[in-house]
Amino acid sequence: MLPKFGQSIVEVHQAIAAALLSPVLASGLKVKAGTTALEVQRTYKLANGGIAQVAINTHPASRFRHSMTMRRLKGGNTQPTRRAPRGWILEFGVRRVCSLAYV
Repeated sequence: MLPKFGQSIVEVHQAIAAALLSPVLASGLKVKAGTTALEVQRTYKLANGGIAQVAINTHPASRFRHSMTMRRLKGGNTQPTRRAPRGWILEFGVRRVCSLAYV
């Protein structure tokens, strides 16, 4: 929840793309210019459809790991059995969920 504004984040859209680091970014990350990297863009949405925040993070490829677990649930239950630590539960269709945990 965003207590200052009385709004709750209801959705986070994440996109991950490959990139080459510019000299400016490489310098700040203490790697060589042209190093491969991953750019992660997250868009945080409010219940009213508005965008609360857009975050863009760039990580040298050697310092980034994305881990995902997909579990098919039996029956019509769409509720996850547990949450990943420090993660989000994302629904894909009626009977599948995906847990994302970042280390």
